[in-house]
Amino acid sequence: MRITKCLALFTGMILAAGIVLCQSDEPVEEPPPAVALEELAAHPQDYAKKPIRVEGLLENEGKNYFTDLRLVLKDEEDHFVYVRPWLPAELPAMPPGATRERPETLSRYLGKKVELTAVLDRGTLRGVGDVFCLVVRSAKVVE
Repeated sequence: MRITKCLALFTGMILAAGIVLCQSDEPVEEPPPAVALEELAAHPQDYAKKPIRVEGLLENEGKNYFTDLRLVLKDEEDHFVYVRPWLPAELPAMPPGATRERPETLSRYLGKKVELTAVLDRGTLRGVGDVFCLVVRSAKVVE
């Protein structure tokens, strides 16, 4: 009986210590607010320099993927916002026998519905001029 009480007390102390050790003083980072693409396109100045999440179809408005890349994020009603490329368009060939995983390229996201976590900023885009554009922090395919 005495061993059982000691074991129960010891187990309780281990559990209590584990709970204390698992707690963190670091704040949990909340995801940025989701913004409708229609709202973002209509009032970009309201979201300038603020982190946001936005969904849409990522497309190239340019005439050529390699020489005229102009990314836009569009919705079903053709509202859009420009997107600054955040990944390379292409990568050099891997050396023979290379075993490491290749980094991502933009082609993984083009033509797909994506969720971008980004900051809206002003910038000059070739072939477009001075516009608001999304500076992407992270992206994921949602379809």
